[in-house]
Amino acid sequence: MKRILRIAVLTFVLAFLFAVAVSAAVASETESNNTRYTANKISLNAEYTGNISSSSDVDWYEFSLSSAGYVYVDFRHNTVSSANNYWRLKIVNSDGDDIAQGSYFYFRGDDYNTVSTDKLGLPAGTYYVIVESTSSYQSSVSYTLKVNYTASSVWETEENKTRYTADPVKLNTTYNGTVYASGDVDWYTFDLTSAGYVSVSFKHDTVSSANNYWRLKVLNSDGDDIAQGSYYYFRGDDYNTVTTDKLGLPAGTYYVMVESTSSYHSAVPYSFKVNYTASSVWETEGNATMYTADPVNLNTTYYGTIYSSGDVDWYTFKLTKTTETWLAFTHGKVNSSSNYWRVSLYKDNGSTYAYTNSYFYSAGGDTSLTTAHNSLPAGTYYVKVESSSNQSSLTYTLTVKCPETVPRITAIENVSTGVKLNWSKITSAAKYAVFRKGPGETSFKRIATTTSLTYTDKTAVSGKEYRYSVRAVSSSGTMSAYSTGQSIVYLKAPVISSVTNDTAGVKVSWGKVAGASK
Repeated sequence: MKRILRIAVLTFVLAFLFAVAVSAAVASETESNNTRYTANKISLNAEYTGNISSSSDVDWYEFSLSSAGYVYVDFRHNTVSSANNYWRLKIVNSDGDDIAQGSYFYFRGDDYNTVSTDKLGLPAGTYYVIVESTSSYQSSVSYTLKVNYTASSVWETEENKTRYTADPVKLNTTYNGTVYASGDVDWYTFDLTSAGYVSVSFKHDTVSSANNYWRLKVLNSDGDDIAQGSYYYFRGDDYNTVTTDKLGLPAGTYYVMVESTSSYHSAVPYSFKVNYTASSVWETEGNATMYTADPVNLNTTYYGTIYSSGDVDWYTFKLTKTTETWLAFTHGKVNSSSNYWRVSLYKDNGSTYAYTNSYFYSAGGDTSLTTAHNSLPAGTYYVKVESSSNQSSLTYTLTVKCPETVPRITAIENVSTGVKLNWSKITSAAKYAVFRKGPGETSFKRIATTTSLTYTDKTAVSGKEYRYSVRAVSSSGTMSAYSTGQSIVYLKAPVISSVTNDTAGVKVSWGKVAGASK
């Protein structure tokens, strides 16, 4: 009885294994699939076998992607006692155009291991795999191939070989790609809705070489290089994330271009991200001449970078009357006492103004410098920032300073006792007058005079909107112009009236606040 049971169990196991083997059987090509129009339709991530029966035989396979992603082909074959290439493979699109610009993937006769092609990012659509013998060698032994597919919305599409077919990318989002051949170029495009600064973070799988394998640059909507021909290079053995210099850009359309260097190439995958921060106080990188200088406001700090030894940053400002003026310049520290930056002041006619030697230097070890104070007549002026005998792409700041004569309201907020104001200090002021314009009022009325740089209006009524301004007052009683007005709706703080235990928890009640909607 036990023997019969064992035989029954063994029979069941063998039947099960046979069924599994049958279900896992590899499908074979169907001849004649020698053209795109007679191609065998295949499923993704499934194995198929075939053979190249003669040197003129070509096997076509058709597959479809319902959504964007990346594919690569696994290829293996029965061994041939030769180190020569016997098979070549390529992927073409629905029009029969080669995705990899004429590049084949080759397979040696004596390498019977599975060899995978590079990853190719593709949009949704119909594609073909072509397998054929090389121009020199042919074998009819069987091969097996599998088209591996992974859906992804952040892989390049391999149709992005020009500016006009660039892949659109979102800011602050990581994307992936491959430079599959030395002639491959990957283009990406992004939009800025407002001015700011960008940098590009770049990372790749490691290559055992210290040589530069990738280079990258950022271009404007006309395809002109932002960094005046300067590339950012990435070494093969540096697999850490490397971030480019910060580039200040106005609103507009821009491009990132990735390609291999002129000497080295690798098809290992890379990833990149366009980092963006909105800012109205960064240079625009279009400011390389006096005629394209960035306009700056007095007493406002601006930021920039000298990304290469040939980079020059121009700024312009205006004085409406004779004013004591000076420049404040800061930068990150460089471990060197050599001069890295040179700053010059120019009149509107292009002649340098009277600083020592018409410019001043900023050494790497000095992180802050200020020019002498000069009394400048009314007019238009220009500031030029450039590298000196050395160059650094560290961020610098530039401020055109003048003694402020009109206060600036730096903060306005609701506090428990009223509306609190803060303003900037005016050197010549003995005190400050605070003005308010309430609901229905057409002019400002003085509500306080103080020697402090802050004041809280305790008479404001909750739910009402008020506009405030501050004027500097000299010791003789002369007042400056009004500061730029700032408005706020005053909402007083709620007062908790009771806290009680409730069957559902703790019940908190408070009094109604005039003007509050929730």
